[in-house]
Amino acid sequence: MEEVEIHAEKTARKEKKGLIRGMPVSPGVAEGHAHYLGESIGFDQIEYDEAEDIVSEISRLKAAFARSQEEIITLAKHVKDMSGQDEAIMDVQVMSLQDRSFKNKIIAHIKEGSCAEYALKKAVLKYVEFFSNMEDSYLRERGSDIEDIGKRVLRNLLGYEGQETRQFTRKTVVIASDISPIDLIGLRQDNLKGIVLSRGGKTSHAVILAKSFEIPMVIGVRDMLDIVKENDFLIVDGTSGLVFSKPPQVIIDEYVRLKAEKAHKLQRLDALRDLEAKTKDGYEIKLGANIGLLSDLELVKKYGADHIGLYRTEFPFLARKEFPSEEEQFLLYKKIVEGAEGISVTIRTLDVGGDKFLSYLDYPREQNPYLGWRSIRVSLELDDIFRTQIRAILKASAFGHIKILFPMITLVSEVKRIISFLDEEKSSLKKRGVPFDATLNIGIMIEVPGAVKILDRLLHYINFVSVGTNDLIQYTLAVDRNNQKVASLYDPLHPAVISTILDVVSICKKNNKEVSICGEAASNPYCAYLFTAIETDKLSMNPASIPVIKDLIRKTRLTDAKKALNRVLLMEDSSEITSYLGKLLPNSKFKLISES
Repeated sequence: MEEVEIHAEKTARKEKKGLIRGMPVSPGVAEGHAHYLGESIGFDQIEYDEAEDIVSEISRLKAAFARSQEEIITLAKHVKDMSGQDEAIMDVQVMSLQDRSFKNKIIAHIKEGSCAEYALKKAVLKYVEFFSNMEDSYLRERGSDIEDIGKRVLRNLLGYEGQETRQFTRKTVVIASDISPIDLIGLRQDNLKGIVLSRGGKTSHAVILAKSFEIPMVIGVRDMLDIVKENDFLIVDGTSGLVFSKPPQVIIDEYVRLKAEKAHKLQRLDALRDLEAKTKDGYEIKLGANIGLLSDLELVKKYGADHIGLYRTEFPFLARKEFPSEEEQFLLYKKIVEGAEGISVTIRTLDVGGDKFLSYLDYPREQNPYLGWRSIRVSLELDDIFRTQIRAILKASAFGHIKILFPMITLVSEVKRIISFLDEEKSSLKKRGVPFDATLNIGIMIEVPGAVKILDRLLHYINFVSVGTNDLIQYTLAVDRNNQKVASLYDPLHPAVISTILDVVSICKKNNKEVSICGEAASNPYCAYLFTAIETDKLSMNPASIPVIKDLIRKTRLTDAKKALNRVLLMEDSSEITSYLGKLLPNSKFKLISES
């Protein structure tokens, strides 16, 4: 895509219009005609009006809440192929509408003399202001969820109809200031090709769903109204963040060329789907998919994963206003394992904290949450919640091949305590006659350099290891990759990172323990080449990266990769390593085929 961006910049300098930049959040390229999503009336248009009859206003409010809840439930029934996460998002909206404290705050304003519309505005904006002052980005964006719910109630108070089930008759790019997850679920259809938002957040529920639906999305786009008119032809590049309005022929031709090139590459890579990721001299690596949504199972099949190397369980927790019950978790995990159709599923227990906070959990105020109360530390302290999740996973293990993975382990005592909980819950289920896989394997994520130093002791208690490269790199290099001032220092090819991962794999090999390397580094072709050289058992990555990495491995000779690794281990910095691997692997790109 670099050549497209360069060409687009040159064209923009010449024409001074037609090219708009935003923030890419869901990759891919979309073409279609612009359609401005008719937004419901906003709170800025609601002025103070006195309540003539307080009882009547309260009755109107309650009816609007009931109609809003009925709309969401009806929509859920009419939307096909709902995933567990889609249902969870709808559940959040329904639970918010059922929240007595929320409704009572509005009623209190009505009793003070405001009409229902203005009382609703006061209560919603108070919530939005509260969330907007949160330091955590995820929590800040939960304010938009409350605003979405408030607008739905407002629309029903005013008697306006929704448009979530609108059908597009041609390829369409939806433009809006923001879009709620409920609206996106309702608008999902073949002709919805892309989404452009002037607002939005990188971790919003709508973005999470757009990625899952493979709909290109760009957010934070300014001046759309000045440049784009209804029905204008658009090209939306969800990888670079570029939006072209009525693009010149040269840009159209370039995207046509790239589309054909991508189709050719994908056709060639698709032929590898059922083949092994085996080097020319016979060393095989199993390639797994990292998923977080039930709908991601389609991508697991599409890209030919050998297994699900990581199922992140955070989303059902993040998408609710309270901890999901044992039954809710069990049913979701059961759907995941049954949808995997026989391949193994590694389920990671709750990994919150750092940049992932539960709105309903009281976190301590921490100067550096990445080094604080997060991950397994939260689970071991909230042991009732942890035991509930363990029971749900154990029960789901009766329906397929499950492994349990515990994140951010730093102490042997943590592993011993986890095993104690597991044994107790297994015993309890057995006494009650509840079926489960009594032999399921347990593993730990190696994400902290200190755990590497005691890995030989940790291995006495577990069956396998998964190297969590995202956090391991962050902790090894003392770099917060979300901090733009130092993000450039986050480097998977830093010599210290490579040697640390080499140590982990070597120790696991000596102890006959299975080892997998997981995270963004696993999908980086240069890193994957080195990971092949150190003979890791498995790599686990985002599903779309699997064909690219499989192709690389099948073209590699292990003996050559080992020679390259020996040279790399003598190099001083990542720039030297990158330059060397770039010459050795000239056809490998950091950008994925699926994102080009």
